[in-house]
Amino acid sequence: MADLVDALNAVQMPGNEYSIVAATGSQLGTDAIAVGLIYRAAKVAPVGSALVLDSSNSPLDTNGQPLFDDSKNRPALIQTFAANGQEFTIAVNHLKSKGSACGEANEGADGQGNCNINRTRAAQGLSEFLASELDSEASVMILGDLNAYSKEDPMQVFYNAGFTNLKYTDKATEAQPYSYSFSGLLGSLDHALATDALAAQVVSVDAWHINSVEDSLADYLTEANGQTYSSVDNYAYADAYRSSDHDPIVVGLLLENPNASPELVTDLPVIEITRTNQRFSLTIADYVVDADGDALSFAAGALPEGVSLTTDGVISGRADRAFMASLPVAFDVVVSDGVNDLMVTVEIADVRVRNKYYVFWQQVMNWLASLFN
Repeated sequence: MADLVDALNAVQMPGNEYSIVAATGSQLGTDAIAVGLIYRAAKVAPVGSALVLDSSNSPLDTNGQPLFDDSKNRPALIQTFAANGQEFTIAVNHLKSKGSACGEANEGADGQGNCNINRTRAAQGLSEFLASELDSEASVMILGDLNAYSKEDPMQVFYNAGFTNLKYTDKATEAQPYSYSFSGLLGSLDHALATDALAAQVVSVDAWHINSVEDSLADYLTEANGQTYSSVDNYAYADAYRSSDHDPIVVGLLLENPNASPELVTDLPVIEITRTNQRFSLTIADYVVDADGDALSFAAGALPEGVSLTTDGVISGRADRAFMASLPVAFDVVVSDGVNDLMVTVEIADVRVRNKYYVFWQQVMNWLASLFN
């Protein structure tokens, strides 16, 4: 996986690099099939440490045996991320395949293939583990090769635990989804399942059909790197096609910031200066609310000389002669709840009442000025 990420990052623009969720010092899986998770740090940020579900910490059945058997299923990798003020959790999985038997009673007799009981127990163990580790209202997505078709027993366990199969919602573009071809038949073994909180923010889901219906002669396995049957090496190209035997699932999320922004309840009044040396103040906090009850801070890039602003939103000052000469003035104050900002404009005006002589002489001065202009 480190080689994969290095190759990806070699062709990324600065800031778009990928990182690896490193849950343990070794891979999660004992052979070439392992579970992993990579992410773009510019898009999402890991929250806390990753969790790993295996036999050692699995929920137990009524006989005290682990429901999640990591001798058959690869350990599950679970990581919470933060993006745009929200947190969501991804659980990546690879459940036991149908390719080899597990020694179960009447194994395969019900049409669900080998190891159906093992996969069903693993689904139960994963569902219970997530419920015990995460809040009941958490946004969670289960991803991976679950080696179960959409109506088989393991999937029913996930549905009963409150997860929706996104490939069968109105956000999917395919009337009949598939991700795998077996003996010429198409079906979905790879799934994206989400809790209601996260499913509501899904905008699209689809399989990228680059593998399942491509001929296996075009894959990267050749005699030179271990393929057991005869193949023509130059059929394999350095492109996406037949890079696996399963199609990847692509899910689009629109994670809108749930934090309510500060709002102006009513317009700020104009600060009116009626005389020289008048002291004035305005408490901006009286005119702003935050629906979440977040603590608000107030800041301004530049203030007129003689005007001050406290962090709790009080504008104050004294209108001396120099200040009076600068009126009217207006400046912006940024109100922040730590996530979202609101900009408000403070205005200070000179509204002194002039006596009739002052007005008369002002008119005379204006008239004289017009003569010389």
